[in-house]
Parts: sequence; structure tokens; C-alpha cells
Amino acid sequence: MNASSPGPRLSIGRKLIYALLPLLLTVVVGEGMLRLIVPWQATERLHRSRGFDPAARYLVPDPEAPDGWVTQIYGEANRETHIPARDDRRRVVLFGGSNTRGFPQGELERLLDLATQDAGIDWEVINLGREGYGSRRVLYLFEQAMLLEPDVAVIYSGHNEFVELGFEQELKLSAEAMGGLSEVLSQLRSFELLASALEEEVVALPPTNLDRADPSQRELPWEETLEVYAEYRQNLGLMCDIAADHDVAVLLCSVVSNMVWLPRVWTPLEPLEERVRKQHVQLFQGSFKLIPKRFRSALMPTIRLRGQAWKSGGSERSADSIPRLRELLGPLARNPQVPAGVVDDTRSRTLWYDPSKWDPVVPEVLDWYAEVMFPDPTAAEVEHLMRAAQSFGALVSEVPDDPRALFMLGLVSWLTDDRAEAVELWRRAASFDRSPNNANARSNGIVLEVAREHPQVTLLDADGLFRSRCPDGVVGYEVMMDACHLQPGARYVLMSDMAQLIREYDLR
Repeated sequence: MNASSPGPRLSIGRKLIYALLPLLLTVVVGEGMLRLIVPWQATERLHRSRGFDPAARYLVPDPEAPDGWVTQIYGEANRETHIPARDDRRRVVLFGGSNTRGFPQGELERLLDLATQDAGIDWEVINLGREGYGSRRVLYLFEQAMLLEPDVAVIYSGHNEFVELGFEQELKLSAEAMGGLSEVLSQLRSFELLASALEEEVVALPPTNLDRADPSQRELPWEETLEVYAEYRQNLGLMCDIAADHDVAVLLCSVVSNMVWLPRVWTPLEPLEERVRKQHVQLFQGSFKLIPKRFRSALMPTIRLRGQAWKSGGSERSADSIPRLRELLGPLARNPQVPAGVVDDTRSRTLWYDPSKWDPVVPEVLDWYAEVMFPDPTAAEVEHLMRAAQSFGALVSEVPDDPRALFMLGLVSWLTDDRAEAVELWRRAASFDRSPNNANARSNGIVLEVAREHPQVTLLDADGLFRSRCPDGVVGYEVMMDACHLQPGARYVLMSDMAQLIREYDLR
């Protein structure tokens, strides 16, 4: 062979492999060095599962406080909760979703200290509520929080079960779209270190598919709805068992919800022919139009009043123009935030935020709400309502689990002064919602059953208490900001309810 002839040519694939070898070796060597030098694991950072991974660590030692702890829930240092080292105070830890996060824990601590000051007993209340958390993520956090050595764990969870389900589904879809690449990368120290350096701000969470305006986006078969309730029961029971294993007292609470809240999702128990389903929808719409407009104007299409609308500003509404309110009973009759001796005027008498801070949508809903609470229908309106009652009654006879038809039949009963029937229908309607964004008789029934099954657990039936304090047993906008969030003053009342039971614990 001629010495000057060229050697065998390399394929493009081999050239690419040889070119990438130095980079691969650099990554391997660098990863190995990082594992030797950096004393932390990927699970010690805020996990990308957003709370759905029981292996992730959501409580870590606080570098700024000896023997203290700090949460890793939000991914933003200024939003995390710092828990000091354990001392001789009695420690109460609150668990739940956005309602719990909004609890005035300082008020609960004040009430407990006041109740036991003669005995020289001090209290410490730590709030581990997290917006959007349902019982699954609360359970993971609850188990880890036992290292905080609480004396009492308060569980107020039940309005986010389906919201949490939708968020988890969207996270799974995002992960599937990445083909598992993000999960593989998250196991690398080098990737985690780089992510920490670049993570200047938290990207907004994706909207949950169970919380969109169009109910067709959030339909669930009834059997899947029941599966969610079954998991809710299981999660509550596991938390009670974990607390018992750690000798922690539990205050398990039912959840207060707005009963004047139109259910959003219905799917038939058995498959319906498309023709039959369309006919059912058309009959519902025709029945709905029989209700006088002033009694239905805020229901369809539904005005989605959110909790933040009460404090976003822009309504130019004065206290004097607040719609007529139902007179609440007991502790709810007066805003507990108003100091003793202060004149109890129209503004302070409500449990709401200052009306001048409302979003314009709030007065629109409240004006409709006042029409419903104090209807006084004319003779012509009564005639229309009776026709609507017959029409909705026929719909319920054909499909007894349609929550929207049940709710509307309850509305007609209320407007025609059959209050007891209305309350029963509204409670049934809420319990048949396929994808509720609040608690209901079904979920609160689970709370009561779990409490009975765990003798060491104390039950606070907040739902029952608040219904007993509202006229006709109907919890509405006097107490609620939306479907599930309590008005600010109502939260203070709930803290008083909690304090009365917590201070009775024998925590020697």
C-alpha cells in the first residue's frame, strides 16, 4: 500500500461521539466532585412536584436560627415560615389550604395565652397552611412536621380536594411532555446547583383544569369523584394515626362553605345518548328562564366572585350603600375585630373588608344576594316561580343527582318561602357536584366519621356551628367571600371556637 494513501474515514456518528466524549467526561467528573463537596441532596430544595412528592423535604434546618426550622414550600425566601427552636411553650400547628393560611394565628395565640395566664402557661401557634393544598399534600407536610414536636395539630382541610387533583394532572401532563428529561436532570447535583443559581423568581403556577370558567373543561365521572372522597377519608385517617404515634393531640375541623353557591359540574351516572343529554340541558335552560330575572341575574352565567375581589379596590362603594344583610347570631352578630366600646356602625357590623376596597364585581353579587335573601315576590313572580318549581321538579325526578337542577329547585323553594326544603336541596346539590371547589355535606360527613373512628381526636364541627349562627341554617355572603373562604371577621370567630377546645387539652 502506498504510504501516502489516506487511512479509513470515520463515520459522522463516530465523529460526533468522539467530539462529545470530553464534555461527557467533564460532566461525570464534575458531578462526582460536587457529590463529595456539596453536603445536600436534591430533595432538600423545593421539589418541582410542588408538594406532591413525599420524598421531598418541605422542612429543613434554619441556617439563621440554631435548632430552628424553615419551610421549603413556596420557593421564595420571604414567603417561607420560620419556626424557632422548641421551648417550654405549648405548640399548636395549623394545617390546611388557603383558608388555613389566612387564619389570624396571632389571635388564636392571644386567646390561648389569655385563657391560661393564671396557670402560667404560654402558647405558640405556627401556621403551615398553604394555598391550594388538599389533603394529600397536607398529609406529606403533616408527617414531616412531627419533627417540630407539636402539642396540638389543627387540621382544617377539605375545600381543595378537586383543585389539587386538577393541579396534579397538569403537572403530570407537563412532565410527560418533557419525556422524563426534567426528572432525570433533577437527580444531578450540577443541574440542581445551576437551577438554584438561576432561580431568581418563581414561575407562576399553571392554572388548574378543575378551576376554569367552562365546566366542560372539568368534568369528572361520578365514580372518580367518589374515589377522590375515598382518598380524602384515607388521608385524614392517616394524619390522625401519625399524630397518635407521636403523642400529638388533634383538633379535626369540618369546613365552612357558602351554601348559596351554584354547583358547576354534572356528569350522568350512566351514559346518556347525546340526544337525551341535549334535551336535558335544554329543559334546564328553559326552567331557569322561568325564574324572574332579578333572582337569577348573578347565577347564569355565574359571576366568579373571588376572595381577593373584596380587597382589590375600585368599587367606590360606601358603607351606607351596603345591601340589606341578614342578622347573624351569637359570636357572628358583631365583628370581633371592632374593639369593645366602639360604636357598632354599619361598616363595623359586617365581617367584611372595608367596602371602599371592593372590586366592582362584589356589589353586583351582593345586590343579587340581597334580592334572594329578602325576595318579597309579586303575584306575577310567584306564578312564574310555581311553574319553575314544577319544571325543575320534573328534571330532578328524571335525574335525581343533577346538582344544578337540585340547586335551582332549592332556590325556587327559598323564594316561595319554603326555607327548610331549600336548605335540604342546597345541601344535596352541593354533595352531588362532581368537582366542587368547596366543602359540602359529603366531605364534612367524612370529617365527622373520621373523628368518631379516632377516639383521641377532638372534633370541631365548624360547619355545624356556623350554620347554627346563620338564619335558617344558610351560610352565605355575610360569612363567606366566595365558595370557601371566610370573611376576615368570621376567621376571628373561628379562632375563638378553636381556642375553647384547644385549651381543654390535658397536655402535661
